[in-house]
Amino acid sequence: MVVCRRPLILVTDVVGLLIVAGLAAGVSAMVILPNMAARNELPGLREDLALAQRKEHKLAARNKALTHSVERLAASLREQSQQPLADAGTFLRHMSEQCARYDIELRAVRPLATVRGETFSSWDVQVEARGAFPEFCRLLRGIESWSPYLHVSSINVQAPRQSDGTICQLSWTVRVNYLPEWPRAGSQP
Repeated sequence: MVVCRRPLILVTDVVGLLIVAGLAAGVSAMVILPNMAARNELPGLREDLALAQRKEHKLAARNKALTHSVERLAASLREQSQQPLADAGTFLRHMSEQCARYDIELRAVRPLATVRGETFSSWDVQVEARGAFPEFCRLLRGIESWSPYLHVSSINVQAPRQSDGTICQLSWTVRVNYLPEWPRAGSQP
C-alpha cells in the first residue's frame, strides 16, 4: 500500500505545482505584464504632463495679461466717458458754440429718447437749425470729431427758398452714448 500512496502523493504534488504555476502565470499576465507596459508608457506620459503644464502656465499668463488689458481698457473707457458732453447742459452749450462758429442759426433742440443698454446707455437729441449747406457739412464733421461717443443720424436738409438765398433748413439727430454711471443724476435731458 505504501507503493500506491506514493504515486498519489506524487500526483497531488504535481497537480499542486501546476496550480501554483498557473496562478503565477495568471498573476504575471494580469498584474505584472500590464504594470510593465504601463511602466514603459510612463516616460511618454511624463512628457505629455510636462507639456500640458507648460501650456497651462502659458495660458494662465496669457489670461492674466488679457484680464489686465481688459481692466486697463475698461478704466480708460470709464475715464473717457466722463467727458462733459454726456452732461446735457454742457452738450447744449457746446452745440450752441459750434453752431455759432459755423454761422448756423440754432432753432430748436429737443430730447427724443433715453435708451438703457446692458453695457452703456444713450440719449438722442433732435436739432433744428438754419444755415448754409457747406458750413453745415463742416459742423457735422466737427460734431462727430468731438467724441467717439457721439453719433449723428437722421440728417434732413431742405433746399433754400428763393428769398433766403443759400440758407437751408437743417435738422439732425445726435446720439450721445455714455456708461451707466454718466451722466450724473439730474444731468440727463
